[in-house]
Amino acid sequence: MRLHDLYRAFILPHVHGNWRVYVFYGVVMVLAQLCQTLVLPRLLAHLMRFREAPALTDPSWLGLGALSLLTVLLNSVKGRMEALLPVQHTIWMRRRLFVEFTESFRQDHRGAVPTGVFLSRFLVVPREIRYLFENSLALLPALLTVLFLTIYFATISVACSAVYIVLLLLLALFLRHSPARRRAEAAMRTRAQRGVDANQVVTEEVDNAEHMFAHAQEDARVVHVDEKEADLSRVWTDAQRRVVSFTTQIQMAVTVIYFAMIGAFLLHFHHNPAQRQSWPVVFLTLSWAQNNLLSLCTKTVGILNTTATVDLYYGALASSCPPAAPSAVMPPSIFPISLNRVSLSSPAKILLDNFSLIIHPNDRILLSGPSGSGKSTLFALLTRQLRPESGSVRVNGVALDAVSVTDLRSRVLYLPQSTMLYDASVYFNILWRAPTEADRLAVRATLRQYGLTALLPEDMLEQSAGTLGTRLSHGMRKVILLLRTLWRVTDQTQLVLVDEPFASVDPETRSRFVMPLLRQLADGRALVVSNHVPLTQSDTRFFTRQLTTEAFRGGAKNLSDAK
Repeated sequence: MRLHDLYRAFILPHVHGNWRVYVFYGVVMVLAQLCQTLVLPRLLAHLMRFREAPALTDPSWLGLGALSLLTVLLNSVKGRMEALLPVQHTIWMRRRLFVEFTESFRQDHRGAVPTGVFLSRFLVVPREIRYLFENSLALLPALLTVLFLTIYFATISVACSAVYIVLLLLLALFLRHSPARRRAEAAMRTRAQRGVDANQVVTEEVDNAEHMFAHAQEDARVVHVDEKEADLSRVWTDAQRRVVSFTTQIQMAVTVIYFAMIGAFLLHFHHNPAQRQSWPVVFLTLSWAQNNLLSLCTKTVGILNTTATVDLYYGALASSCPPAAPSAVMPPSIFPISLNRVSLSSPAKILLDNFSLIIHPNDRILLSGPSGSGKSTLFALLTRQLRPESGSVRVNGVALDAVSVTDLRSRVLYLPQSTMLYDASVYFNILWRAPTEADRLAVRATLRQYGLTALLPEDMLEQSAGTLGTRLSHGMRKVILLLRTLWRVTDQTQLVLVDEPFASVDPETRSRFVMPLLRQLADGRALVVSNHVPLTQSDTRFFTRQLTTEAFRGGAKNLSDAK
């Protein structure tokens, strides 16, 4: 989006909707800058003649004092409005972005733009547009002051005023076409893109937690996030360095203008001796003009940087993201689910090698094997957290990569071996929302139904689980994870994947709670359970198929036929 597009989309509608306030601000701003421009030269002139006219009761002093008081009052009103208007504008803009635009954006770009990109856009754009709005409010008075000073210089020397105008035009050309500006904008775009990438890493974790997808390969992800953070810090430093370099060049250009104007006025006073008494006033006014011009350029640089950032986040972002492959329509039933000659490896070892499996409706599969043998990797393939290096994964004949992740997660419920627990009440960690009174009654009834009150007493439900659940035992955490499924499973859920539900629970809890819960989850659904602890014959008879991870790397045995 170009600068005029940003104003038209995000600023002008608010101005039109509150035009009376902005008209009042405009009048106050013009009067304040005009009075300020009139007061300063006259105040300087009176101070230069103070010894000649010491009487403070002189009408000129009284008029100047009244004008100064009016200037102070107008600037006070202008300052308050410049503080309040951006706040009101930001509230309006956030409402527009988050309420009016969110749904249309989801519909237009769902699947084409990653979640992190979407989140980045709606987190960063309001902040950057506020910077644009604030810089624009500060830019207008600075522009008016430059205009009034140009007129004041013209009352002394038209030629000097013309020189000032030419120098300002050259400065504007420099701002527009400077190589330093292009490098600064490119650095800002790179910084914004790295911010998008970093947000995407974070939101992948949030999505996985929200949909109960496991935090697989957590160590590798931590390293990945650290690498992103280090890269982001480097890029931010480079962007700031280039912006500072551009700003320094602007300051040098303004300094050149300052000395050029001093030379022009010195030349004028050399040829007009009668006006030489005005030289001290002109010199001090030029100093004020230089500071005003520096402020003007600084605000302009801020606007340029905002435009570059928002252009990436809001406008060019969707086109810069690789277009998503056309999503196939999710079939009403995801069965049969087939893994055909799938291979996948980690840097340390081969996890799956030419492995095949077919999951049918109402299957109850017990997947046995030691920790680290690839059970969680298989679940990651079925939930599309990982993609096979070779082979294919299909649901009802449709390639898993072609279906919408949102549709997939509505059909597949994954209960990981461990997931995030928040520093909130046990109720909140079970429900993942603030509990209502009905929720409290339902949770307590469930605890009594499965005989869990000894393991998770009702008086603990209002207590905090601690940071990452540190106040709870491993058994309590496992119970909380299993209870979550009761509030996450829906009529659309067709496949439930449960990773190590028997770990960290005693045999009594397993028989009174875990197995009844698995039977309830398997009612009308397919169920795949991973396990590495010994089970009783009564428990194993519940499953229709028992598979071991030995075949993951065998390649010769088709597990769809194993019994």
